[in-house]
Amino acid sequence: MKRYLLPISYVFIGLLCYLLGYLRHRSFVLNYHDTFYVIDKTSYNYFILYLFSISALYYFIFRKQSNLNIGLLNIVFISIPIFMYLLIDFLKQNRLPKRYFFENHWYENENIHNVILYSFLIGIGSFLLNITLSVKHLIKSLKS
Repeated sequence: MKRYLLPISYVFIGLLCYLLGYLRHRSFVLNYHDTFYVIDKTSYNYFILYLFSISALYYFIFRKQSNLNIGLLNIVFISIPIFMYLLIDFLKQNRLPKRYFFENHWYENENIHNVILYSFLIGIGSFLLNITLSVKHLIKSLKS
């Protein structure tokens, strides 16, 4: 049962993020280093669904060879950025006008976006590390 934890959690979190993404009323706008990235709402949701589906499929196929601790690290660092961007988007929807021109909210700070981006990169890196270790373990088991 412990080996099915990662695929089931990827499916659950992926579907949760996919459904929460449809609660947004507009496209997703990301301002990063004075460059605006506009992502359509449905494209963002499909990206979430594909990302979690590929990960769940990998962890289901290689459930005996994959490392559970690296997999949990992977799911945490992949899920946190997606939930953070959904939270930021929800907070931007019902925002009151600023009292001062220079007043910034915590989610408009560029450092928050850097932390989220680095967290996502750590998640992708741990996924690639887990793939490498799984293939190494599979090759070792095939040789013996």
